[in-house]
Amino acid sequence: MADEKKGCSEIVAEIANHIAQITPGPWHWSGNVDYDDPGLCAWGKFGRTSVARMIPVERRADDWRIRDLDDIPEDQRQGVIDGFLVDENGIPRSDLRLAFSAGEKMRPARDLAVYEVCREATERSDPRVYRADIVGLRNPDAEFIAAAPGYVRSLLEIISDLQNNGPVSSS
Repeated sequence: MADEKKGCSEIVAEIANHIAQITPGPWHWSGNVDYDDPGLCAWGKFGRTSVARMIPVERRADDWRIRDLDDIPEDQRQGVIDGFLVDENGIPRSDLRLAFSAGEKMRPARDLAVYEVCREATERSDPRVYRADIVGLRNPDAEFIAAAPGYVRSLLEIISDLQNNGPVSSS
């Protein structure tokens, strides 16, 4: 991430390196709110591609919303779980989740988590992940979005220095 203590060349190189890893732009918002939620998109060689959007993800039996069923009589718990997982026609229920482009497909953000307690872990089921708090996402586009305000601040400082003091050293 951009840092005020870095020199102009370092900041520009860091931003250029990050941009080289992300989905090529320009990015734009797209969608039709009558049918879908808007998504952050880009035009690619195969047409419009998603950078970030909400996607349906099937519900799972380990979902936090059905973990604590102590107040439900034991003989009714399986029915509650089944009703949570599938509708009255047997069709699996899903929820919309934030997802990012991962090559040819979208991956839910929760599957890209960098866990605060074990940054090397790539899955919540890893025994080293005793708490699910995250500090980032393993996706160049998500990382760039998070870093962008710092980059803009650093670039604005460089521009301000140039306007006030003329060219600065590239260190």
